[in-house]
Amino acid sequence: MTTKTLKTLSTTELDILTAFGYQVSTWQNTHGDDASIVKIEYSDDTGDFEITTNKANQGRTRRVSRLTADIIHWASGQLDTLEYQGIYADKLIVGYQDNQFSIDLTPKPAEQDEQSTDDTPTNAEPVNDPISNEQAE
Repeated sequence: MTTKTLKTLSTTELDILTAFGYQVSTWQNTHGDDASIVKIEYSDDTGDFEITTNKANQGRTRRVSRLTADIIHWASGQLDTLEYQGIYADKLIVGYQDNQFSIDLTPKPAEQDEQSTDDTPTNAEPVNDPISNEQAE
């Protein structure tokens, strides 16, 4: 008997993988066997997607299949959702093949704000607190 290593997912990875699972089912219903393999690789270094499917390119260059366009549209929406949540992806890879799903999300490191985290201006004047009628410091 072989032992499998479990992968721990963040809630963000789980959300993406769940949405990806539903979307793969939709692509399979729409595009058939062409969607039996789907892999999306995004890198912030290049700012573009590398899409792998079971659909043969048939020597066409500078053309995108409808399946590939659908996949890019979905993946772009996932990046938009992450950014809305304040997560900026340095790398995002999701894949489906042989009834198995995979994910690798690498967020960009948080940038340090060089300004003070205190939002109070240094020249702020004290104001009266109308609730307690006390002078604020």
